[in-house]
Amino acid sequence: MLDDYRNGYLVTVTKNGYIKRITIDDLVSIPQSGLIYSKVDPDDYIVDMLLFKSDKADIVVYNQSKALRIKISDIPILKRNSRGNISMGGVNHEVTGMSVLHHGSTEILAITAKGYINKITPDVLPSGRNKAGKSITKLTKGDRLVSVLGVNESSIIRTITGNGQYLDIPVNSIPNGSSISTGYKANNTGFLKGFNV
Repeated sequence: MLDDYRNGYLVTVTKNGYIKRITIDDLVSIPQSGLIYSKVDPDDYIVDMLLFKSDKADIVVYNQSKALRIKISDIPILKRNSRGNISMGGVNHEVTGMSVLHHGSTEILAITAKGYINKITPDVLPSGRNKAGKSITKLTKGDRLVSVLGVNESSIIRTITGNGQYLDIPVNSIPNGSSISTGYKANNTGFLKGFNV
C-alpha cells in the first residue's frame, strides 16, 4: 500500500482550522519511538487526516454550519514541525471535519445531526484556502452539520441511526436542494451517527 502513496501526501486539519500537506516521504522513516507529524497549540487537536496519491483532488473542510472547497495543490507543503495555515477564513476558523471531493463527484451531501440530508451541486461551494465558508444547508434549531460527502447519482450512502440501525439511502432518491433548503429528512428515529458511501 505504501508504494501506491510514495509520491503522495498526508493532509491534516485541526479544530482551530490549521491545514497542512506533508509529503509521504517526510513520514517514511519512522523510529520505534514514533514521530510528531504536526505541531498543535495547547488548545488545539487534529480533527481529520486524509491520504492522497497525488494533488489532483479537492477536499471540503467544514464546521458545524459552513463548508469550503480547497484544491489539494493549494495547500502548502510543510514540514512536520509546523502547525499549518488557516483553512477556512471568516470570523470562526474552527473546523469539525474534512472530506474528499473526487473529480467524479456530481453532488455534495450536507448531512446534519438531526438526520437531514441536503443535496447540492459542488459549484455552490466557494473554493480557495483562507476564504470564508458558506452555509450549505438551512439548519433547524439545535441542529449542526456533521458531514459533507462528495457523491454521484449512482452512489448509496449507509447511515447509522441514533438507535444503531443501518439505513441505506440511494443518492438518486434524495431530492435536489439548495444552500437555503433544510433538505430531506432521512431518519425519523433519532440522530444520524455514521456515514459511508
